[in-house]
Amino acid sequence: VAGQRFERYVKPSHHAQYAAFCDKLRAGGPKDTCELTLIKPGGGFCDVIVEGTVVEKGARADGSGWRLAVMDITERKAAEARHNVSTALLEMFASKRSSQEYLAAVVEVIQQWNGCQALGIRVAGEEGKLPYAASAGFKPGFLEVENQLLVQEDDSCCLRAVTQTIGDQERDLVSRGGWFYCGD
Repeated sequence: VAGQRFERYVKPSHHAQYAAFCDKLRAGGPKDTCELTLIKPGGGFCDVIVEGTVVEKGARADGSGWRLAVMDITERKAAEARHNVSTALLEMFASKRSSQEYLAAVVEVIQQWNGCQALGIRVAGEEGKLPYAASAGFKPGFLEVENQLLVQEDDSCCLRAVTQTIGDQERDLVSRGGWFYCGD
């Protein structure tokens, strides 16, 4: 990004925040910091902390400019988010009165954390069925069909995930932690 306008890499939703940061520096603050999300030149995003320092520069009418130091804090922000989710799940575990209430709250927290449109938690039920005990975002017709799945008789990617018999065609749909996810 050297030699290019820095704001070009600022995520659009952070433009106002970056503008306020620059205004503080222009107003004479010798040093300031802000957290932003940047767009990577090759695609994707990274979280950064930007430290701006006013410096003497002869090219500007007022004789000053600023130098920016940018530090990648993406991993730190991800760790904070995981910690916050873990804390929320533990607090809910201690406070919810029923497993159904807890699972519904878990679905809500996970959905907010990862931004997925649909999410569900299955729990083994009566007669070998594997219905969703809690879900959000699925169409009712989908839930009617999916809640009838039989562990011993049906052959679906969800059941293979539960029984840990993932096929080669589904390897890309299983996270490193063993969670099954599908972007479809």
